Amino acid sequence: MVLPQQCISRRGMIRRMGAAGGMVMCSAPALDALPAPSGPHVEFNVRAFGARGDGAADDTTAIQTAIAAASAAGGATIAFPSGVYMVSSPLQVLDNVRLCGAGRSSTIHAMKSNQIILSLGKCRGAIIESLRFTGAGRLGVAGRGAIWLTPERGGGPRDCMILNCWIEGVGTCGIVVGQAIGCLISGNHIDGTAEHGIYSSASQGCIFSNNVIRNAGRLGGVSTCVGIKVADTTESTFNANIVESPLTEGILIESGTARCTVVGNVIHDTPQRTIRINDQTSAIQITGNILADAKTEAIRIFGGSGCSVMGNTITSARDTAIAIDGPARDATIIGNTVAAGPANGWAMRIDGSGHFVCGNHIMKCRFGIQVAPSARSIRMVSNQITATERAYSDVEDDSVTIDGHEGVPHQRGRHQ
Repeated sequence: MVLPQQCISRRGMIRRMGAAGGMVMCSAPALDALPAPSGPHVEFNVRAFGARGDGAADDTTAIQTAIAAASAAGGATIAFPSGVYMVSSPLQVLDNVRLCGAGRSSTIHAMKSNQIILSLGKCRGAIIESLRFTGAGRLGVAGRGAIWLTPERGGGPRDCMILNCWIEGVGTCGIVVGQAIGCLISGNHIDGTAEHGIYSSASQGCIFSNNVIRNAGRLGGVSTCVGIKVADTTESTFNANIVESPLTEGILIESGTARCTVVGNVIHDTPQRTIRINDQTSAIQITGNILADAKTEAIRIFGGSGCSVMGNTITSARDTAIAIDGPARDATIIGNTVAAGPANGWAMRIDGSGHFVCGNHIMKCRFGIQVAPSARSIRMVSNQITATERAYSDVEDDSVTIDGHEGVPHQRGRHQ
């Protein structure tokens, strides 16, 4: 891709962020701060192609013409000065094109309800940066996104970036990533969508980092809308995102998802769970997240195998903080802190088989950890439980072991 000399390569940024595993927030650059083009580097101003940005004229054709010219040049930056650019149909982004605005003052507005604004269906190396996207109306056809990285047919986008953009009030998902490889979605603000904030489907090796997602699904969305939905996705990372007040759940991991990491996110004020993992998933790592004000469970593992829940801080779960259902196998629940258990229930509920529950700290709870009668091959080691009534439920099966308990009172059945 042809980019200004001071820009970091796509794969370099992904490697750097993946290795750091932390916050990498970048502010939106002003247009006059962009590196000047030199040699083969080319920058086009969208207004030179007839775009008016006055909030009234339809700028679809002008912007699409600028995209075509940038692609024909072998890759170029298209600059969007401050203004409101109205579009009546999806803009088709082409390979090696960079669309760059002046921050939140550069707005692309969908003139129709439930409209895809940018489509990166089969792109290679496209960058969308420092633009604001707004929409009109409520949910129409489900499954669309304001920024759409999903092919109509064939292979999907590769090595694309969506950086430091604002997506507000759209009648779709904020960003949909489907059949994508090696894409980076970072530093975006998504507020008020009719569907999910971010939806990753059938993608591989993508990073979703430092995004702020508020009020996902609250613009007339269907009842299942969540902050971040992940389905059939492999080897991807969801890191240092903030999810606030979604319609239902914070992060939903659906079937077919494997070897993905959910690390360092802050999720709060969810009407249901902050994190949910469904059956037919494997090797999902839930690590170092801060989870607050869940109206039901904070983390619920409905099934899957090899899930790791480590070092999370959970506050104000009105139901069980961590719940593992019968279909789940071989989970590790290690080093989590539950600030306060629910007033009338167990802080943790364990079912399934092959789980290792170690070094968790449960404070100020009435009941600590409940082990279901159907649970098998469960080992619990050195959990600290401050319970007013019972630390553990009665355990009748010899395949369940409890060692190194700390906390009071300590009441169980067979294993005293």
